[in-house]
Amino acid sequence: MDAVNADGPGYVYGITHPEHPGYIKIGKTRNVRRRLGQYQTADPFRRYKLEFSIFSNSYHAAELRAHALLRGFRHQNTEWFQVSPDDAFNMLMKLKEPKL
Repeated sequence: MDAVNADGPGYVYGITHPEHPGYIKIGKTRNVRRRLGQYQTADPFRRYKLEFSIFSNSYHAAELRAHALLRGFRHQNTEWFQVSPDDAFNMLMKLKEPKL
């Protein structure tokens, strides 16, 4: 299934890692716990931290809007942003349903 057809209910989330202080990854998933677990396999010390998750009826579109909102903080062309978790969360909460 391509990304455009993968929309539906899910979450936009923010995760951090202590080796990347000051950065947060903003992504999307249908299952937050499973997604965090997938990241943890890359770190033998399991140091990824879920900072927040925001439910959306249209999680693919919500992630696109979140990335657009945070574009000024984006690290190169990645899903990592140089912004605090609190600031990212507060900015993303401005995108309430039906937008997010």
